[in-house]
Amino acid sequence: MATTPSRAPHALTLRSDIAPIRWNYGTSARVSNRTRHRAGATNPEETAVKLEDFEARQPAFILEEFFSGTLRGYGVTIGRLGGFQNRFTIDARGSFDAMANVLTLKEDYFFDDGHSDTLSWTILKRAENRYEGREPKIDGTADGNQSGSAFLWQYTRDVPSADGSTTRFGFEDWFILHDERHMSVHASLTKLGVEVATIEAFYEKS
Repeated sequence: MATTPSRAPHALTLRSDIAPIRWNYGTSARVSNRTRHRAGATNPEETAVKLEDFEARQPAFILEEFFSGTLRGYGVTIGRLGGFQNRFTIDARGSFDAMANVLTLKEDYFFDDGHSDTLSWTILKRAENRYEGREPKIDGTADGNQSGSAFLWQYTRDVPSADGSTTRFGFEDWFILHDERHMSVHASLTKLGVEVATIEAFYEKS
């Protein structure tokens, strides 16, 4: 559930010790020949991170459990060429209505350039591993899927900038649970289908 910097950022390719990591946004995502050549990967599909890769990993990430209560988060935005864009903190608080299967979550983002952004989520648990989210600045709904210790959250949002303008970004947020109190986030931001930045963040429950 990431937000974005006040100026247009640039994308970053993350690397493992062996080959570039491919964050595969959905189980059917494909990597173009141009992307393969630029990253220097001979077989990107072998190193793609897919949701099903986390199926057997524990502890299981249960969205409504982790985001119930008070949380604090910290993160950075990295540009397309690897340049630092900004850092931010997150104050989050959520509650889950088990009868309605609805998580209500508010996240306040505070950026180091002085501007802020608030996300007010209403998230419906549609099935054991499927979620649908609504937020005032989102175009349509957010789609969430969980497998093992991972959760993939996809949506398009009009994001406010420090100057008062808004920019529409696509978000692909990967949540990885480490234990009952700690979670890391890798988010890809796209504009007109092209990745323009990544966000790295982590949350800690109080």
